Amino acid sequence: MKFPCYQTGIDIYFLHYQFHPGACLDSSKVVRGECRAENRVFFEKCCPSKFGFLAVILLGLYIISYSPGMGTVPWIVNSEIYPLRYRSVGGGIAAVSNWCSNLIVSESYISLTEALVAGGTFLVFAGISTIGLVSIYFLVPET
Repeated sequence: MKFPCYQTGIDIYFLHYQFHPGACLDSSKVVRGECRAENRVFFEKCCPSKFGFLAVILLGLYIISYSPGMGTVPWIVNSEIYPLRYRSVGGGIAAVSNWCSNLIVSESYISLTEALVAGGTFLVFAGISTIGLVSIYFLVPET
């Protein structure tokens, strides 16, 4: 009887089945031995890395610094830039634009990552952000 093993690569394939990433396997010596016999890797807990904690810490620092800083700037500028009679409509349009942008990023991320790998995907997002920053510098009036 063959046991399912992790095969390295973009997709996660097993000998008899195709599971989704994160599928649980029995962590017994027989399964690990079967994986090693076919030159495959069996991860017991997670992907091996010494720097996983650093990603969590940096993500936390990003959230802590973004929320009171740049995260609120569009909403503050939005409340000051429109005349009073158009402020509610402008705020609604800004909120819908924000959520539509979030949807576009969420829906395009996987296909972009498959086409450009992760580094290329974030380079595209950084380029779009840079274009937005330049546009804001030249087009948004000082309030």
